[in-house]
Amino acid sequence: MNISAEFLSEYRSSIMGLAILSIMLFHQQWIGWPPFNAFHIWGHYGVDIFLFVSGFGLAFSLVKYKLVEFYCRRLLRLAPMCLFCGIIKWLIFYTNHDVFQDINGIGYMTILGLDLWFIQTIAVLYLLAPLLYRLVSSHLFIMLFFVYLGCAFTTVFFPNVLNNVTGSINRLPAFIIGMAFATKGYKKRNNVSIMGLFFLLIAMISTLVTTKNYFHYGNDLWMYPILALGLISLIGIMLFLLVHSSQKVLTILKSIGNHSLELYLWHEFVFSCFWLTLNKWCPYELVFVIAIATSFIFSYVSSFCVRRIMLLFPQKM
Repeated sequence: MNISAEFLSEYRSSIMGLAILSIMLFHQQWIGWPPFNAFHIWGHYGVDIFLFVSGFGLAFSLVKYKLVEFYCRRLLRLAPMCLFCGIIKWLIFYTNHDVFQDINGIGYMTILGLDLWFIQTIAVLYLLAPLLYRLVSSHLFIMLFFVYLGCAFTTVFFPNVLNNVTGSINRLPAFIIGMAFATKGYKKRNNVSIMGLFFLLIAMISTLVTTKNYFHYGNDLWMYPILALGLISLIGIMLFLLVHSSQKVLTILKSIGNHSLELYLWHEFVFSCFWLTLNKWCPYELVFVIAIATSFIFSYVSSFCVRRIMLLFPQKM
C-alpha cells in the first residue's frame, strides 16, 4: 500500500483513536483471554504510534505557525487539560486516601499531569520540536545515527537506574521518523516496504519473547528503536484497515482520537480505583466494562468542561 503525508493527515485522528484503545487494553488487567491477551503483549506499541503521529503533526504545525504561536498552541492543548484532570485525581485520592492508598505515584506532580512519564516526554518534545525539525530537515541520517547511538548507550548502561528517562530516549526515534515522514512525504509516496515489515516483525517477536520470559534479556527497552524502523509499515497496515472500515467506525475512532489526551490522563487512575474497589464484589468482566465506560465518561466530560472554561478567557489565536 502507498501512503503519503496528505493521506496520513486525513486519518490521523482515527489512528490516534486506535492507539489509545490499544494502550487502554494493554493496561487493563481484568481480561486475559484472546484477543485481549494480545494487547498485553503488543498494546504498548500505541505509545510509539502516538509519538510517530505527534512528530508528524508538529512538523506541519511548525510550518504553519510562527514559533511563539506554536508554543502557545501546544501549551493551551496540554496544560489546561493536565491541570484540570490532575486536580480532580488528586482530590479523589486524598479525600478517599484509606481506600486508594495503594495507588502509586499520586502526589503534587499529579496536579500538573507530570506523574505520567508520557506527559513528561511529550512536554520535552514540544520544547525541542523546532530544533528537532531543523535537524530532521537538513541532517536526518546523521541525527538518526547519533540518536540510535544514544539509545544503545542508555539501554546498556542505564537500563533500570533511569528507567523512564531511558524509555523516553529509546522512543525518540519514533517521534523523529514521524517528523521526517511529514517533511519528506509531500511529493512522493512511500510504500509499506518489505524492510519496514521486517523490522516490525523483529520488534513483535522480540516483545513476545521478552514478555513470555523465554530468555532473560534484562529489559525490553532496546526493542523500541527497532520498532521505530517499522512504524511506517505499521501505520500503513492501520490505514489499510481504516480505508476499508465503515463511516460509522471512522467517526467513532476519530472522536476517540480527538479525546486521546483525556483518555490517557484518566484511564490508568480509573482502572486502579476500580481494581481496589469493585473487584471485591463484581465479576472481572463487568468491572472491565464499567472501568472502560467510566474512563470515557470522565474524559469526555473533562474535555467539555475545559472547553467551557477556556471560553471565559479572551482568545487571541
